Amino acid sequence: MFGADRIMAQGEPDPATLPGVRVIVGIDQAAARADVDQAVTTMTWMIAVTLLAAVLIAMLGAIRYIRAPLGVLRAAALRWRDGDRATRVRLPGRSEIAALGRVFDEMADATERGERPSPISCRTTSSSARRSSASIERPAVASASWDRSRP
Repeated sequence: MFGADRIMAQGEPDPATLPGVRVIVGIDQAAARADVDQAVTTMTWMIAVTLLAAVLIAMLGAIRYIRAPLGVLRAAALRWRDGDRATRVRLPGRSEIAALGRVFDEMADATERGERPSPISCRTTSSSARRSSASIERPAVASASWDRSRP
């Protein structure tokens, strides 16, 4: 009892029943806190496991719903860059990335339908491109001023 940290409590019973009696109870502090410490340790582990599960679920969701569809869009864009104009994305779902895939497919369809250049139009386009680049190299200079004295 002496030399150990204890938690003490005292109380007096009903004076009519036991007059002049005082009850003092002491319990070892380590024994009193053992259940609380165990509960805190258990709750800490539960929080850590729940947090880890939430992070893993978020990562799997990011891979499935963001990274994979963006990878499909990127691959389609690279195939377009390399000349494969028949490439389509066809992403399922209603997400923003799926909507972007549908817009990509619509752009590809429109390009395939109406803007496919023939060899003759390619030569015409290259000559008009030369004319356009010549006009870009020599831009027109314009100037404007504003008369601040007038209301």
